Amino acid sequence: MLSYQHGYHAGNIADVHKHVMLSRLLRYLQRKPTPFAVLDLYAGRGHYDLQDDRARKTGEAEQGILRQCAMPEWPALLAPYAEALWRVNGALEGEGEGEGEGAVEGQVMPPRALRYYPGSPLIARYLSPPDCPVICNELHPAEHDALAGHLKGCSGVHLHRRDALEALIALVPPAQRRGLIVLDPSFERPQEYAEMAAALVKAWQRWPIGVYMLWYPLLADQRHRPMINALRQQVGAEQILQSELQVRTAGAGMHGSGVLVINPPWVLADELQALQPWFGNLCAAGPGTGLRLVES
Repeated sequence: MLSYQHGYHAGNIADVHKHVMLSRLLRYLQRKPTPFAVLDLYAGRGHYDLQDDRARKTGEAEQGILRQCAMPEWPALLAPYAEALWRVNGALEGEGEGEGEGAVEGQVMPPRALRYYPGSPLIARYLSPPDCPVICNELHPAEHDALAGHLKGCSGVHLHRRDALEALIALVPPAQRRGLIVLDPSFERPQEYAEMAAALVKAWQRWPIGVYMLWYPLLADQRHRPMINALRQQVGAEQILQSELQVRTAGAGMHGSGVLVINPPWVLADELQALQPWFGNLCAAGPGTGLRLVES
């Protein structure tokens, strides 16, 4: 199905969760001097206007990134994410960055005037070395054309328009050997969960040293659980980190956001724990809400 368009949801709570994790993974990959590649297989259009009709219709950014930008300071671990936000809005502020290796102390200033929001393709390009190839795939024709326009002039970007699960298996391993796969499906069809698990296991078997980041929604019926269980059984629970941001525990629709990482950096769990208070600002008060790591 090609009905989903992310412009209605850009900058929402799920974006904040997955893009903070993406920024930390990209920062970690740069700790070694050897080259790496980034493959973003549900790329979308890559650039979103938070003041256009689609974003205003849902107002989801107001409870997501715009809510967080109203905070006076951010933890230093968010410096890469803040950099991407500054850059997409035409300004790069250096005050307060100062992030050292594994830093959990200190503060960074969030962007104050935020109109545009970067999708994962732009975040990957902004936060990767110039010689790092960023391979983007988007099947939706209008979204693909918009992505091509937004990435025009960006070096090292390669665009595909093909089925994402077919691309997931076909494009690994990359020539660089090291790298990150970003998977952000809409999960419009119930069978997508099983299809994703099967394709991701095949890709991992072809490229077991790659880092894989998979986003999924938290819904009342817990439909993601068979997919997670299959991945834990096939890949091994010890090679998986699972982060969930539960924003509320009642009501219809999506209750939160999940991100599963295969071959996570050893520091990622500690970083997410350090960011729990910051993410708590997005959640309703009450038991069961907040950012947590899911144990096997």
